[in-house]
Amino acid sequence: MNFTWSRDNLKEVELGILKRAASLDELADTIGCNRAVLKDSIVRWNAMCTQKKDEDFGRPSGTMMPIRHAPFYTGEVWPVVSNTQGGPVHNACQQIVDVNENPIPRGFTWRASSAAPSAISISPVGTSLSASSPGGSPVGK
Repeated sequence: MNFTWSRDNLKEVELGILKRAASLDELADTIGCNRAVLKDSIVRWNAMCTQKKDEDFGRPSGTMMPIRHAPFYTGEVWPVVSNTQGGPVHNACQQIVDVNENPIPRGFTWRASSAAPSAISISPVGTSLSASSPGGSPVGK
């Protein structure tokens, strides 16, 4: 597949790859989200942007941009790579950790879909199933 993404996303909206919403209520309806929950989430996000501190995921402040003005755009995202040896870094208990190696509450991963703690694990496609099977035990607990 060869697709050239447009500079302004309008081609993708016309093709239905992205959806455009004129308000937060319309955006909530488009993505099937409770309107109040979406608004509360955006208010919280914008406050963290003002404080320059992502209290949820430890995102670097220089990458945080407030969500303020319509139109709003959304698109569905699916995983398409079967074995990257990348993804969120985790500890021995399969907990996803932030940049300071602190576990993120309720953040767990499956070993083959995340970065090894040493970040140097490389294996051929098809060999990561054995690494993921034992990893399910700590996550399930």
